[in-house]
Amino acid sequence: MAGAQRVRVEAGRNGSIVVIRPGGPCTVAICGAVLNFLKKICVAETSDIYFDLSRAQGIDSTFTGFLVALVTTESDSPIPAIHLLAPSKPVVTALERMFVLGLFDVVEEMAQSPADWQEVEPAPVSPDGLSDLVIQAHQELINADQRNAPAFRTLVATLRASQKRKSDRS
Repeated sequence: MAGAQRVRVEAGRNGSIVVIRPGGPCTVAICGAVLNFLKKICVAETSDIYFDLSRAQGIDSTFTGFLVALVTTESDSPIPAIHLLAPSKPVVTALERMFVLGLFDVVEEMAQSPADWQEVEPAPVSPDGLSDLVIQAHQELINADQRNAPAFRTLVATLRASQKRKSDRS
């Protein structure tokens, strides 16, 4: 992604509520940063996570699959509820095209937004980690709605075959 502009991602907390707010396109480029941030927050102290997508200029299939995984993953321990806050029109359109908008609790506003925001540290993902992330995200989209299979099946199969070739050489 040479020459690509880094997207600023901010996070704020209001009691047990965490808000994550990207300030540009929601793409594979910010998945690592968001994932690292989510791993650092104390789940026991977090009841809800809001993704404020009001400033998002768009959303790619990898970030969408990443969000789908957050709302569909089953866990034995309590996990915070995931919400989309005021998604922009391009985001809503993309979620509709990928047949997953209905999986999300979409709210237009919060009773009280966090007062203090901090920048989420960028987190580069290794090539192998990136491949795993893209495969998992697109498999989540296929699992969420089989209408996504024609669009993403070949990508998943190609990346898996590439990973297998690479591991066979090791």
